[in-house]
Amino acid sequence: MLHKVYHLSWRLFLMLLFLLGLAACATLPPVITVQPASPALRSLKVCTSSASPSQMNVQHALTQNLFSRYGIDVQVVEISGGSTAITALIAGNVDLCQIAGASIVNAGVAGAEVVLVGGVINQQPYYLVTRPEVRTSADLQGRALAVSGYGTSSYAAAVAVVERFGLTPDRDVAVLSIGGQSERMAAMAGGNVAGTVLSPPQAMLAVAEGYNLLFDFADMEQPYQHTAIVTTRKFLKEQPELVKAYIQATSEAVSAMHGNRESAIADMAAYLQLDPTEQAEALELTYDLLIRRLMQVRPMPSLPGIQALLDELIQENPQAAKVAPIDLVDTTILAELDATGFFTDLGVNP
Repeated sequence: MLHKVYHLSWRLFLMLLFLLGLAACATLPPVITVQPASPALRSLKVCTSSASPSQMNVQHALTQNLFSRYGIDVQVVEISGGSTAITALIAGNVDLCQIAGASIVNAGVAGAEVVLVGGVINQQPYYLVTRPEVRTSADLQGRALAVSGYGTSSYAAAVAVVERFGLTPDRDVAVLSIGGQSERMAAMAGGNVAGTVLSPPQAMLAVAEGYNLLFDFADMEQPYQHTAIVTTRKFLKEQPELVKAYIQATSEAVSAMHGNRESAIADMAAYLQLDPTEQAEALELTYDLLIRRLMQVRPMPSLPGIQALLDELIQENPQAAKVAPIDLVDTTILAELDATGFFTDLGVNP
């Protein structure tokens, strides 16, 4: 009998312990799994020229969210005119710019603390487009060509083609500063100038309207630092990782556009506000020439292309003769990316 009572008491004791354990568990705070926070994106202010296919690496990186992949939140500001962009860069209003190489070289020769860290397009992606009655170079004699401004890439291109025709700029053919491509087209339509230098797709659209395509600058096959990435030496020293992230994202964007024609053309049509159906031919030709042929995945600057800009500048600023292309360039970040195999992974042969 005593054995049964003892056995029962033991069972009651074990049940009591079990109930107390449940009560204790009920009073414990719930277990919460905390996910590690994503690192905050670092801000980078970038200036580009007005809407142009030469800025498609930036636009494609934006639409494909490539900047965030490399840890940066890029704010793009369009600034018309390279000298204005350089002024904003030096003032610290922007951190980095992707603009015409001519503007960078002009600033560097003048003593500005700017440095070219990447070359996006290393040839002139221009066409000389003329009025219907101007069919040969001889027809330019005594007439004028329109450019965006003095010291710009379009000015350099116009001077180069006039000289190639055996004519003298500003004696045989006037070179006039008119403004953007729409203003130059208006001047040509009104008969104020015989022609102008246009990049695609505007050149193709002008031809469709009845104008002549007198010269393709790609035929010159001469190095020319047309579009480049520039920052200040101070920013490069203090924030090299931000500059590196920009180069990585835009390089991946170029690689992606090379591999996906349809996606690139769709983005370009939206960016340039062109009809992808009615203006399909112009968009396709622009893609073939400017993006697929000229835009670099590995944006190594062209030292001969920079020298070409210095040679042009010497006539206006003799100080340019004392500057070597390497003085205006810093390829440290590109060398680092080469060493890690970054560009090889994007399909660029070492």
